[in-house]
Amino acid sequence: NHDGKGSSKKHDKNSAQQAIKKQEAIALIDQGKLLEAESIYQQLITEGTHNHIVYGNLAELYGIQGKLEERIKLLNKALKLKPNYTVAHNNLGNALMKKGELTAAFSSYKTAIKLKPDFSDAHKNIGVAWECQGDLIAATNSYNTALRFKPDFPDAEFNLSTISLINGDYKKGWRDYESRARPQGFFRRTQR
Repeated sequence: NHDGKGSSKKHDKNSAQQAIKKQEAIALIDQGKLLEAESIYQQLITEGTHNHIVYGNLAELYGIQGKLEERIKLLNKALKLKPNYTVAHNNLGNALMKKGELTAAFSSYKTAIKLKPDFSDAHKNIGVAWECQGDLIAATNSYNTALRFKPDFPDAEFNLSTISLINGDYKKGWRDYESRARPQGFFRRTQR
């Protein structure tokens, strides 16, 4: 078929099949079947997907398993496919923090914030990076910014209460700690 319609139908069918597989992987993640979801994502990549979310979600599965280098590699691939993928910039910052590469982590968080100024997770995470460098004022500012965009954000609230305790403001720190420390469920980092 030389009119191009045959290849277009084949592409549409492949895209539809990939979308179904992607949704199946997400359902498996929701059921806690991470290895099965990983297998689907690996199959999609082997088949040549150019879907940045597939790479990002597989990266997060690798992160859960402690496969740091693989996680970083997949996040970089996701960012090659979609350079303005804010979640991948944030998650890359988290992976780089775990690896001890603070300068690179800061860069990733700043890129995520530049792309999405109200991205509360990136503000909280850059706050953690500031805390690691001992800059509690910058960390406090970052946590407060995160809370401005997401007022019910237990992680940012908890980190602020910890800084109050570190600074010797025990009354405020313990009050905030007790009122804000809430049990958290499994944090889903997967894109839908």
